[in-house]
Amino acid sequence: MDRPETSAVGSKVRLLAGDKKGPVCEVRAGSGYWSQDSAVQVMNLSAAPTHIWIQWPDGKTTTSELPKGATEVEINARGGVTLRASGQ
Repeated sequence: MDRPETSAVGSKVRLLAGDKKGPVCEVRAGSGYWSQDSAVQVMNLSAAPTHIWIQWPDGKTTTSELPKGATEVEINARGGVTLRASGQ
């Protein structure tokens, strides 16, 4: 039985602030011999981000509203946003 992909490897992620778009970051598992990349994406935008856009590995896209002042969130495959306390 295949396990579902829970770390979103292969997804493309972008922060949005109104009509401003941040750079696209790709979730990767490792980029070289004996390497490992974190599933946590550290992102920043010059303006306060209002939404997060994700293109999932299956090609589906979601755009989710971010809670005002959020510094750390978790997004599920349906685009649901969970606010996380920093350092969790």
